[in-house]
Amino acid sequence: MKKEAQSNIEAKAAKTMQKLVGQSMEREYNPYKDFNWSESLPNDQVWMSPELLSIYKVIPFDTIDDTQFMALCKWESLNFYSINVHGIRELLTAVLQYIYQPGFEEYSDYLNHFLGEENEHMWFFAQFCLRYGGEIMPYKRFRFDSSYPAEIQRFITFSQILIFEEIGHYYNKYMMKDSRLPEIVQSINRVHYEDESRHISMGKVLTEVFYNELLQKHSKKDMKKIEAYLVRYIQFSLEGFYNPTCYRNAGFKEPLKLRNRLLEHPERKAFHRTVLKHTLHFFEDRLGFTATINI
Repeated sequence: MKKEAQSNIEAKAAKTMQKLVGQSMEREYNPYKDFNWSESLPNDQVWMSPELLSIYKVIPFDTIDDTQFMALCKWESLNFYSINVHGIRELLTAVLQYIYQPGFEEYSDYLNHFLGEENEHMWFFAQFCLRYGGEIMPYKRFRFDSSYPAEIQRFITFSQILIFEEIGHYYNKYMMKDSRLPEIVQSINRVHYEDESRHISMGKVLTEVFYNELLQKHSKKDMKKIEAYLVRYIQFSLEGFYNPTCYRNAGFKEPLKLRNRLLEHPERKAFHRTVLKHTLHFFEDRLGFTATINI
């Protein structure tokens, strides 16, 4: 890509980031004061939209008893928020290494807002887990290859942020409108959805900037390796929603076998494609990715 075209992309990104600064400054809620935390949540009410459960369209709900069904809703809800706690902590650590560094002069103002908002998200997701589940469920980390050159690590960091945010965004949008859920569940999903709309915009503009920088320095072979790495991250991210601990706690037999069965089921793969629709469109149509994603 010619320098002039890259400069145009960077100028557009800087303009977008300044717009996002203004939007963040107009936020009118305080998560530490505005949520209505009840002492407990009813066990006879779903804590997660049934259509988002990992068994949906694979194990008919009428084949399991109500107690087991409600338990699965509870534990998959806690798993979702635990994933967010762990994922946010990792992305905060990643972004902190770039703020106010050379190359980020036009972006650091918004990154301050991003870091502050993500810290708030981590807090209220952790509050949910600790108040209503008594724990933040463990989460296996994705092993990052630190041997990549700095410019590749930078691109991968913001690509992973974009992927992580967009997967959660799908769940947030569904649950914030679901009147079957407790009020606090709808509320935290609504707040997260609104903030993440800005974070996704940030992720897209920075990912595009850094990807086009890579095209000027790296071969097609190198770019294929980067694509393959992100494919593994997408697959890893989706697999986190199939936690055998949830199945075990809900009383399902052979939870590891159930997890493997679900991950390979055509209905679940179709659901994954729905969740990732916008993500894949961006990487394929805007960046030209061609790597095969077996989801």
